[in-house]
Amino acid sequence: MTILDRSTRILLNSLPNHSVYHEVEMPPMEGRLSWREPILSGQTAAKLYDATSFLTWQYGLHFNTHINIGFGMMGLSDRAAAAAMARFNKEMTRFLAVPDVGRQRRGGRRRCGTTHHYVYVLEYGRDRGLHAHLLCVIPPGMKAAAEAYIRQWWAREANLVPACARCRFPERPIPERPELKPYTKVARGVCPGLASVRGCGRYGVDTLGSKMPEEAVLVRHRPQVSPTKAHRRQIFWLQYLLKTTKPGAGLKDADGTPTALGQILALKLRAAPAPSPGCEPRKICVVQLHGISKTLRSQAQRAAGFQSKLWPATFHEVYSGWEWDAYVARTRMAPPTA
Repeated sequence: MTILDRSTRILLNSLPNHSVYHEVEMPPMEGRLSWREPILSGQTAAKLYDATSFLTWQYGLHFNTHINIGFGMMGLSDRAAAAAMARFNKEMTRFLAVPDVGRQRRGGRRRCGTTHHYVYVLEYGRDRGLHAHLLCVIPPGMKAAAEAYIRQWWAREANLVPACARCRFPERPIPERPELKPYTKVARGVCPGLASVRGCGRYGVDTLGSKMPEEAVLVRHRPQVSPTKAHRRQIFWLQYLLKTTKPGAGLKDADGTPTALGQILALKLRAAPAPSPGCEPRKICVVQLHGISKTLRSQAQRAAGFQSKLWPATFHEVYSGWEWDAYVARTRMAPPTA
């Protein structure tokens, strides 16, 4: 197998229509690791829908943050990226559980810690290489703190310097240059950009290409809105995550007639592009192509008595917003706490 160092992987993955992942020989894997095509099965797509539906039904929440993590742009291999995703979600669970993180609440009230609910899928693209789409819930007032933490965490994981996000150079005040305050016009004028980080006062880096590309980690956070708008946004993001579902996957309706899952969930499926001439079909080396937090897995759904709208063949209700109505009805019937 051809072994490439990190700088070479970054260079090759930055080229259009090129990837080091299937330009090299793919050796056999041991244990649970195997070379998989980046296509979601019907069972996986159903699990992701059930987890998203259960989030609203059980907790009355909607996914409000979409994180796109480009492992290929950071020079991470398949196995390193899959292992890093597990560590990242573990650290995000700890980060969100800490109280008083982010902007102070009105009236000086303490901000309580929260639970990290998430789902994610791994995809492969010609331009971004191996990357992940992760949906999670970031409480109001924690957007800036969470985004900075996410970018810095992945920069440390890839052994890179955190990238400028909206030109935040320098990310911290420099004692020798008090005029270079973060987020100011003066700092934006001095920022060297992504091409070079020579003379960086914070990191002291003097090496080209050691700064993480800004587009390697994209965080899209939407403010708190009405339940109806939040539900529509959650549907849109879920459909985007499931765009790589296997076209032939399907379920049976009430009459026993097979129905395509893409039709049930109104998915715009994307066909996998053909491999380059002389290359094997695109495959990645991971244990699985998706991840779901413990709070949203099937074990938690069974313990709470959740019944999906996919399995009873009630396909016409999958996007009706029944989860929020059930949550509101259940909370109204609950006895008041002392």
